[in-house]
Amino acid sequence: MLTDAQQQFCKAFASSLKQKLFYARHLPLALICGLRLIHLDEQQCKVSAPFNWRTKNPFRSMYFAVQCMAAELSTGAFALLALKQRDASIALIITGMQSQFSKKVQSAVTFTCHDYAKFADAVQKLNHSGDSTEVTATTIGHNAQGDEVARFTFTWSFKMR
Repeated sequence: MLTDAQQQFCKAFASSLKQKLFYARHLPLALICGLRLIHLDEQQCKVSAPFNWRTKNPFRSMYFAVQCMAAELSTGAFALLALKQRDASIALIITGMQSQFSKKVQSAVTFTCHDYAKFADAVQKLNHSGDSTEVTATTIGHNAQGDEVARFTFTWSFKMR
């Protein structure tokens, strides 16, 4: 069950304007590329990346960097959501990333992550200054036809300040 602060965070991201303001302040390249967080709750996080002139490479497919940005956001939104459950100063950073590309992306792509419980559990484990923990989360990208095109695994590190 999400706290009130977490529910407000999810609601804020549901607003297109608030999402764009967040991107402008914290993730300007996500704004430029047109990434959209299209769903966020404790079950799943979905982020879409359009296929257009800003995201297309000379080989007529989507830049892997754009895919990586969307994939990172689909796990990172869960990390931020988990931090909202605690009133504590907790630092987070990505310490590892793996990717597998299974198909050329020539349409919009949507990355979906279902690993919120891992983030929530990790943040709850932090009790004292200096405590740290890691979460490994997987997100899967599907093209407009529903085919899997990429799979990313990010390792997030949390540390209590």
